[in-house]
Amino acid sequence: MRLGELTRPMSKSAVSVAAALCAAAALFTACSQNAGFAPPPVPGPVAPGPQSSGAVNGSALPVGANGANASPGSSPAASALTLVSATGRYAYDGSDTDPTKAPRYVELAFAVKNATSKPITIAKISVASDAGAAIGDSKLSITLTPGSTSDVTLVAFKMKKEAPFAKAATMTFLDDAGKTLISGNADLPPTDLPFVPLDPKDPKGGTSVDGVEVSPVVVAGGAPHYEITFALTNAADTKVDIDAFSLGPTKASLVKAAIPVTIPERTTTGFISIIMPFKGKTLPDGDYAVNAMSGTATVAKATGAML
Repeated sequence: MRLGELTRPMSKSAVSVAAALCAAAALFTACSQNAGFAPPPVPGPVAPGPQSSGAVNGSALPVGANGANASPGSSPAASALTLVSATGRYAYDGSDTDPTKAPRYVELAFAVKNATSKPITIAKISVASDAGAAIGDSKLSITLTPGSTSDVTLVAFKMKKEAPFAKAATMTFLDDAGKTLISGNADLPPTDLPFVPLDPKDPKGGTSVDGVEVSPVVVAGGAPHYEITFALTNAADTKVDIDAFSLGPTKASLVKAAIPVTIPERTTTGFISIIMPFKGKTLPDGDYAVNAMSGTATVAKATGAML
C-alpha cells in the first residue's frame, strides 16, 4: 500500500454507515480497556469508503493513532531517515481458542522516507512500551533507495500475559550491524468497542459486515500472517448476538475465531481487528471472507481484497 494511493468513490448506500463509523472512531477516548477493537492503523490518506474511521492522518509529519503526533527520537541517522507516519492499536489473536481472554497483539504500521543520496536498509525493529517494558523485536528487510518512501509496513507483537495495556509504543529501527537508524513513538488508542446509533431516517434492515480491509502483517518468528479489519451494522429494531467469525482467504478453508459481540438495535460498531496465521508459504491474493456467525447460522458476510 502506498501513502499516495487514491481513494475510491463511496456508494450512496454506504454514506450513512460510513458517517456512523467515523463517529464511532471519535468515541474511543471514552472507552475502557477491551483490546481488539480500534480504527485501522493505516497511515497516510483516508482509507476508501466505509473503511475510513476519521482516525487516520495523512500529514507529512510523523503521526500516531487517532491523529496524534509520533515523536522521532534522536539518533545518529535522524536526519537521514524520517518516520513519515506511524500508528498503533491492539488486535485479537484469532488463532487462540479464546481470543477474548488471550494476550493481544500490539500492531504497528509505519512508513519511512530516505532523504539521503545513498540506499539504506532497515534490518530490525525493536519495540518497547511507554513504561519501558520490552514488547518485542522483529526482523525486517526494507531497502530504501535515495529519496524514496517505503510502502506501509505492518508488524505485530504478542503481548506477554502479565503485561498491562500500554498507551504508547516506542519503535527503534536498526541496520544489519545493530546501529540505530531512527526511533519514534506511536500512540495506542483506547480499545473498547463503540456503538453509534444509525440515523432515524435510515431504512430498517438486517445485519451487515462493513468496510472489510485485509493486509499482510509481519509477526516475529512465525508463518505468514494477515490482518482483517471490519465493522458491523445492525439496522433492525432488535439486538443481534454474534458468537464467532469465520474468516480467511476464499481460496482456502475458513477459520473460526470465537469472538462474541452483541450489537444493539439500530447501531454501527467501531472497527474490529483480528490477526490470523496462514498455513502456507505465501498469503493468497484475491478476496478474503468475513462471516459473522450465531451458532451455525451466518448472520452477515462480506469479502475484501488483500491490500
